Amino acid sequence: MHGFLDLCYTIHLSPEAITLLEDASAGFDRALSEAMEGFPELIALFAVLDAFVVGEAGAIKEVAEYNGAVRLEGVFPSPFPVPFPEDDGYWDEAVGPVI
Repeated sequence: MHGFLDLCYTIHLSPEAITLLEDASAGFDRALSEAMEGFPELIALFAVLDAFVVGEAGAIKEVAEYNGAVRLEGVFPSPFPVPFPEDDGYWDEAVGPVI
């Protein structure tokens, strides 16, 4: 959460997370759920956000072709973020959970 009144959010998807989108049984929804535990204000949006990410997996993977990773930028309370290529070097250092 960041931006004006903390209404903006960013979800960083590592290259490993992008591969989870390729297979519904790979556990992307579980990994996203675990990552969101630290943000209880987003829990109510989780089901819609998860459905959006899975539904837009193709578009997200196309964005990931740029450098392998994607960041999803959204504004609270909308569960419909926009995918952007991740900033170069973001995943080069340990930044916490992989998703």
